[in-house]
Order: sequence, then structure tokens, then C-alpha cells
Amino acid sequence: METKIKDMLEVGDRIYEIYNDRFKRIYTIERVTKTLAICGENKFKRNSRSFIQKQGSHTWSASFYELENEDLKRGFKKELMISKISKIDFRKLDNETLSKILKLSK
Repeated sequence: METKIKDMLEVGDRIYEIYNDRFKRIYTIERVTKTLAICGENKFKRNSRSFIQKQGSHTWSASFYELENEDLKRGFKKELMISKISKIDFRKLDNETLSKILKLSK
């Protein structure tokens, strides 16, 4: 059963902007109108899960959003951890630490 996003978005709701199947940002809704959910200068269509972006005088949308749920929270946390791990310079770690990391990765 598909839930209608526009019926759920309210002030204080947290939504996840998703682009190319990756989390981009988390927004907290500050204001809603009949057709839009607004967070600062960011606007989201309430009826189509689209994020409205402005570039110059043109408006376009390449991202979409999802209302926060437990799966999104876990996925976002995992993606943040992977991002942090990928920035580690493993050459600076001693052999003992590297050995422990290898054991964990098996």
C-alpha cells in the first residue's frame, strides 16, 4: 500500500534527500503550504517526492526525498561510517592496528 507523502509532511518532520540512490542531506521541515514543504530556501513538492532545486533562473529536480523511517536512519548512519572509513590513511596505522582491522573484515 503506497502512502501519500503530502498527507504526512508536517512541520518538524525529517526528510532525506536522495540522489543517484545515495543520501545527500537530511532536512527538517520548517513550514508547509498546500503544495510545498519548506526548509530554509529548500522546497519540496508535497505530492510527488521531488526536491525543487534552482539553478540561475531555471527550476529543476533531479533528487527525490523520503520521509524519515528506521531503515533510512540505519542506511544513512552506515553510509556516514563508510565515508569516514574510506578517508582513513591506512599507511599511517601500525601493523597491530592493521591486523585487527583485517580480522574484523573477515
